[in-house]
Amino acid sequence: MSPGQLFSTLIPTESRFSKLVSGWPKNWPNCCAKLSCAFNATDDPIVNYEYADKNSPTGKVRAQQVAGQNYLLAVHDLRSYLSNKYFEPERYESKQDLEEATGTSRYGILAFGLMHVDVWVNGNIHYPAIYNLEYLWNRGNWEGEKLMFWEVVQQSSQGCTLPG
Repeated sequence: MSPGQLFSTLIPTESRFSKLVSGWPKNWPNCCAKLSCAFNATDDPIVNYEYADKNSPTGKVRAQQVAGQNYLLAVHDLRSYLSNKYFEPERYESKQDLEEATGTSRYGILAFGLMHVDVWVNGNIHYPAIYNLEYLWNRGNWEGEKLMFWEVVQQSSQGCTLPG
């Protein structure tokens, strides 16, 4: 199993997330929190996260602490966290550009502009059947941003992390 495939197994389903993070506010989006679950299950949990973030109302990355673990709140929070802690993402104009660059051999975290984050595994997102893919891939919905891709390449003892 590749590091990206292993990382994707650490992301909980909707029902599992509700059990794991029972204190998550019911009306808040949780795609970033689900990815936070994956990081928190590795040797590199989300601890120091308050990097500068121009899109944040507070000016820095935000997270919600639930049961002693930190869960990033929004796509811009996750983007700033990953870019500051690890590296800037690769940026793509379209799904076709992303597929040409990554194929089925590269795995990582994919942000649809500032709208949604997911895991890119085997040339597709994690759990594609639960999303309106036409809406996700429409760059008019990405809030003026591009597709952003952070490759997951390193395996730790409990899961996978980005190179640091």
